Amino acid sequence: MNLWLDKYCPGFMHVPRKPHPFGNEFHIICNGDQGRSILWHAELVEGKDHPLKANGMWAFSCELKHASISKTAALMLCTTQPVHRKGKVVMMDSGFCVAVGIVELHKCRVFGQLLIKTHCRYWPKYVPGNKINNYFVRKELGETHTYEQEVDSIKYLIHCTRYDCYVSKIMSSHGILDEIQYYSTGCKVGGQLKSFKNLEPISHHNLEKHWVDDHNNCRHDLVGLDQTWCMKWWPTQQFSFLVANAEVNTINSWARATKALAEPTLEFCKQLVEKMIHNKLNNNGNVVEEVRVSTLQKTRGKGNEHALTCCPLFHGKWDLKKKNWAKTKQKYQKVCCNICGFKCRTFCSCDRSETLYDNCFADHKPKA
Repeated sequence: MNLWLDKYCPGFMHVPRKPHPFGNEFHIICNGDQGRSILWHAELVEGKDHPLKANGMWAFSCELKHASISKTAALMLCTTQPVHRKGKVVMMDSGFCVAVGIVELHKCRVFGQLLIKTHCRYWPKYVPGNKINNYFVRKELGETHTYEQEVDSIKYLIHCTRYDCYVSKIMSSHGILDEIQYYSTGCKVGGQLKSFKNLEPISHHNLEKHWVDDHNNCRHDLVGLDQTWCMKWWPTQQFSFLVANAEVNTINSWARATKALAEPTLEFCKQLVEKMIHNKLNNNGNVVEEVRVSTLQKTRGKGNEHALTCCPLFHGKWDLKKKNWAKTKQKYQKVCCNICGFKCRTFCSCDRSETLYDNCFADHKPKA
């Protein structure tokens, strides 16, 4: 969620279960590596505020969204579009638990994995949840089974594991029935702690389901840019949300490259601010080298900066031979400008002998 309290903003939503329930909701997808997750796609939930074309069609719409599939399945295809036909495994929460979406992802050579939950007492379509629960009533703790279902002649799997008070169900288009030995789950039964090994799909889900939450926690670490940047303009607030996510991506990318722990977001922001203050990049993105001043330039009064400065009182023009100001009897002695000849008392700080009028200083600066 991107925090915003004005209900008249585009796509305003109220999601009570979120830490920041008011604002704009984003559907995001992350790639995690030992807690160093990187966000690589975010889609704003626009709802009825989605702009329309003159012909009544949706503007700026993903080409994968068409009438033949549901909105949830289309959203799953759009968010995973960069990894289509790469054989990647994508894990999603129960809000995306649609069997048609799993099948459509399988057609794009993406293996989906979703947690199955009831929504308003109803199970998702093509999921016999009540029958599965009745089957596991007398089963032992940790016992697992896999059920095959079929939609549009494409098979998908429902991996089930018996826990203490419920049956965990994972809808997936991949997975084997091998137990993961390095990860175990424990439950209290009759006051005693019992542990067991999970199947590959359920074990991977338990280990990797927090990738998106970890990324959001890093974005909100102490001071989040989208919260501290107190702007009243809605586009700026959306921009700050994207910049905050880019900061977290930079931290985790650096941690992956160096194979080290990711540093706190606040420490990274401090270093970033210091680099921005002492920025040496020009408009082309190149580093501007500092010009070293020679001894001759220092004696002539030359420097690196260009600034229009007044000459001292009771002094005239700069004497190159004596390397000093020429003394005069008049307090405000004027000297002719080197460009236009107009009399003035100002010179450029880069060269004290360069007498310049106000209008001529703008022409002198780019030539220097």
